[in-house]
Amino acid sequence: MITGKRMVMVSEPSPFLAEGVRCYLEQWGYRVVMHDGNPDTLEEMLMKARPDFLILTSSFALYRAPELRRIRKDHPGMLVFGWVQGTLPVTLQGLFDELLYPEADARFLKEALGKKIHDEEGSETSDDASLSEREIHVLFLLVKGMSNKEIADALSLSIHTVNSHRRNITEKTGIRSLSGLTIFALTRKLVNLEDF
Repeated sequence: MITGKRMVMVSEPSPFLAEGVRCYLEQWGYRVVMHDGNPDTLEEMLMKARPDFLILTSSFALYRAPELRRIRKDHPGMLVFGWVQGTLPVTLQGLFDELLYPEADARFLKEALGKKIHDEEGSETSDDASLSEREIHVLFLLVKGMSNKEIADALSLSIHTVNSHRRNITEKTGIRSLSGLTIFALTRKLVNLEDF
């Protein structure tokens, strides 16, 4: 990039949501190109703008997976983030570099963008590097359906320590619901479907 600033294209049909995301991105120093979410004009806009990141709704993958695969092929350096709206089959989650959930707050988007830039520039840090080994273990047991007390017993910890780990997991991921944490763990391969 000539200016050194990373460019993000936000493809979102809701002006309210798109404007909020744009404000955050500009505040964090990104150049932002807005797209109205119309799938028929997306490719043309991508060819003109050549963004580093594309943020679009996950429903695009549901209804236009072949087109998204082609976009990924035609723009190999661009990272694609998906707003998860409703459910997204595991088989389509791989079309996105990062999934953004309604439960997450703006910090999660900021950290995800920063992590992807850091990874792209040669970092050996994994996507789950912000979680400690113990937090990953607690998360694993949580998504398997164990209660805080059961986790405390299984790991020989006090319930207060488990609560502290849960609080840290929520702060680091920006995800508050168990279903959101489950998807987070699955997409980062911290758990497998066979674990359930």
